[in-house]
Amino acid sequence: MQSITIFLTILFFLAMLFLTLMLSFFMQSKALKSLVRAFRRQKAFNAARAVGAADLGISKQHILFRKRDYKPQMLQFLISAGVVQATEDQRFFFSEEKLVALREGTTKLGRLFLPE
Repeated sequence: MQSITIFLTILFFLAMLFLTLMLSFFMQSKALKSLVRAFRRQKAFNAARAVGAADLGISKQHILFRKRDYKPQMLQFLISAGVVQATEDQRFFFSEEKLVALREGTTKLGRLFLPE
């Protein structure tokens, strides 16, 4: 009886870990798609049309009263992947071609994460 209780407890914690990881994946994907939509809506495809963080929906948040916002991390991901470039005055623009190349060069799981 005790081994069944231990097994169910371990199973419960593994299920919670899985759900936490899936929620994080979903929220990151949602933030990434939101950023790409914002770039496309603003037509920020070159340095002349670059947009600031506020235009992308990224706002400075109070350290005590904030909800989990994945947009800053996803913007950093896009910058490190070469899809987004920053200007000298910290404005950003987006390359549709580099997003397509990144999407084509990734795994099936990565394609689920990246917007079309």
